[in-house]
Amino acid sequence: MVDREKVIKALECCAYKQNCIECPYYKGNSTCMDDKDKDALELLKEQEDLGAEQHPQELVRCKVCVHRGKIEKCVLAAIAAEKSYPLFMLDNRGEWFCADAERAT
Repeated sequence: MVDREKVIKALECCAYKQNCIECPYYKGNSTCMDDKDKDALELLKEQEDLGAEQHPQELVRCKVCVHRGKIEKCVLAAIAAEKSYPLFMLDNRGEWFCADAERAT
């Protein structure tokens, strides 16, 4: 695994034209560029692989949620019932969403 902080420091040295001696890849010659670039590429690929494994949850709006209007599962329905408001005033006519939403089939 590539040391993320090392790659960032090296990229900052090159980007801001700092003294190459401060670069963690500096070896007294110009090979630091090759090593740094290889590590940066490997780091980006690792992050891409992690992103592929983490599937973001689908955003489900209230208008298609199976829990819409059910006081025991929908926080907006519970608040609407408690305050005697119509649900559509709180869920923005079905456009709202929450972490507990599930698409109705």
